[in-house]
Amino acid sequence: MLENNKWFEIIINLPKEFEDIVYSILYDYDISTFEIIDYRTMDEIKKTKPYWVELQDNLIPKSKFITIKLYLSESEHDKNEIKELENSIKNINKLIEFYIDKKIEDKDWSEEWKKFYKPFRIGKK
Repeated sequence: MLENNKWFEIIINLPKEFEDIVYSILYDYDISTFEIIDYRTMDEIKKTKPYWVELQDNLIPKSKFITIKLYLSESEHDKNEIKELENSIKNINKLIEFYIDKKIEDKDWSEEWKKFYKPFRIGKK
């Protein structure tokens, strides 16, 4: 059984022009895995989409901001380090938002799925 670890889910919203600076700061803190939510990719899809694909423009949010989500292990990053990271990023520009969205408990997924699995019959026997 794996030991239970907790993770901080951190969300950073920032204007696109500051993304490289924020990436650099994250790398300075040895954070190299994160999720980038950037709606510019929809523009790229529009340029390269096959002729039979239709995109509904009203469903594509337009934003000059991107969102970076990252998960930091509580065992590897203490609250002081996270606060220091927050200050470093927020000092770039006042439009940047940084917040800890939630704490996530690590689970042993090789066992956890069994709680929700229900067998079912596929035909007559």
